[in-house]
Amino acid sequence: MAQRLYVGNLPYNTTEAQLRDLFAKVGDIKELFLSRNRYTSKSNGFAFVEMASEAETQKAITLLHGYSIADRPMTVQPIDRSRPIAWTGSSSTVIYRKRALPEKDTPNDDPQS
Repeated sequence: MAQRLYVGNLPYNTTEAQLRDLFAKVGDIKELFLSRNRYTSKSNGFAFVEMASEAETQKAITLLHGYSIADRPMTVQPIDRSRPIAWTGSSSTVIYRKRALPEKDTPNDDPQS
């Protein structure tokens, strides 16, 4: 099973095509999402990439973590899917696993109890 990667510390002028070209050198890309500002369409500085195989995922981490784009070393790390994550930004909403809301402890409104 392929694993999704977090790619961070990207320059704000990074394009999806640049990332696709870079990760395609490592292997087949199953999915790529570059987070963008909804008003300017510029990158928010991070992306999510899913490679086609586990071997390609590990190769991407090994070869691209620390790789510099415009003098900014990229962060490439696996996403821990066991941890519930919900991130809401001004330009998009990404939810990996919804958290169950805690039960609200409310006083009993029944006057007969």
